[in-house]
Order: sequence, then C-alpha cells, then structure tokens
Amino acid sequence: DRMDVRVRETNLGNVVADALLDYGQSAFTHKSNLAVTNGGGLRETIAKDKPITKGDIIAVLPFGNSVALIQVTGQNIHDMFVKSLGSILQVDESGKTVLEPSGGFLQVSGARVYYDTTLPAEKRILSIDIFDPETGTYKPLNTNETYYLVTNDFLAAGGDGYTMLGGPR
Repeated sequence: DRMDVRVRETNLGNVVADALLDYGQSAFTHKSNLAVTNGGGLRETIAKDKPITKGDIIAVLPFGNSVALIQVTGQNIHDMFVKSLGSILQVDESGKTVLEPSGGFLQVSGARVYYDTTLPAEKRILSIDIFDPETGTYKPLNTNETYYLVTNDFLAAGGDGYTMLGGPR
C-alpha cells in the first residue's frame, strides 16, 4: 500500500531503490554504493496480480525527477538515516507500533540499516552496512570514507530536509 512507503520498507520502495542502484552501476563515472528514494515521492499503489503498465509506473513516479549520483561521506550517510528514522512513534490500526508517516522516510537499496525505534531518535541507528560494488559484498559503514549515492534530484537538492546530501555530483 502506498501509505506504507512513509513508515516502513516495502516491495514498491525496494523495486524503485533497486532500479536506482542498478542504474548507478553503469550510468556514471563511479559505481554507486547505495540508492535511496523518499517515500513521499511514490504516489500510487501497484495492483496485486495484474500486469504493470507504463501508466502504472508514471502514476507511482509522477514528478519526472532526474537521477543524480552524489559523492557523500559515511557521516553524511549516517546523518541521512538518522533523519529518515527520526519520526515519532505511533500505533497503527492493527496495534503495531510504527513511525509517524513521513514523506522523507527513505526506501533503500545497497545499505543494511539496523535500528531500534524504541530508542530516542538520535540513538536509533545501531549499525549500517554499505554495498561495495567492486566485491559485491556489504561492509560496515566508515564515517570517514567516501561513498557514491544514487537518488532523485529532489533529495539531491536537499528536499525533505536532506541537506546533508549536498556533496559533489
């Protein structure tokens, strides 16, 4: 469901982020380590058990964003995920505790983020592993290392408060 992309990882968010990461392996000078897209940019639900059409894709991604590769530090990545997971907690209709819906909640590919939403927002990140496109493996995030992030131009320009993504493109 479209509203889920604002509070949790979803199959729709995964396919969009996976497509960005895949594109980032050959479309730029540097291969991408990870890709993110904002949940608020995914604007429609894909119907279950029906063929996906070009119209469906346009409905999901209606803004015509371009794809950007940004050089970031590991610290930028850490700060980005702190922002993504910084919403307050609430209980959904099924009784499950979830983050408050936020268009800035990130859908991710190329990163494994381990977190605990019961902790204060600035302490929720437990660890982050980042994809190494040269070895095809995940390695612990090094806050001093340089990485390459693929995203849409909205986030690349600091949209949804992601001002830490202002590195070289």
